[in-house]
Amino acid sequence: MEHVQRIRRLFLLGMFLLASGSLILHFNIHSPLHSPPGLVFSNRLVFALVLFDVVGVTWLFSRKDTAAWGYLFNGLLVIYGTVFMTYFGWSRIGDSGGSFLRYVFHATTPEIIIAWADFFVGAALYRLWFVEPAVKG
Repeated sequence: MEHVQRIRRLFLLGMFLLASGSLILHFNIHSPLHSPPGLVFSNRLVFALVLFDVVGVTWLFSRKDTAAWGYLFNGLLVIYGTVFMTYFGWSRIGDSGGSFLRYVFHATTPEIIIAWADFFVGAALYRLWFVEPAVKG
């Protein structure tokens, strides 16, 4: 029982660190403080969603009774993030007539990989809650 709780804490820390890394990357790329006039809302929305991932989703995964909600929101954020990052990244490359390798190794690819790593850590944590009876709290 103690061993499973220690593993849960490590997974929570991993989720927090992956989401925090995403927050820092997004803040550097899409700063809500210094953005062009047309992108102020979208940059703030992206920042708010990633901040929700850092704080809210990590908190939801920290308890057994809310872990399913964390799993749901984590999955939705990863899917939406993948779709939007791929679309906006590829739309910028398409204007310059890029090759297939430029599509694959575009600047958004590392962020997409980080998002999916965060999802898989969350999926493992969700399944870990049901390995043996968890202590509430």
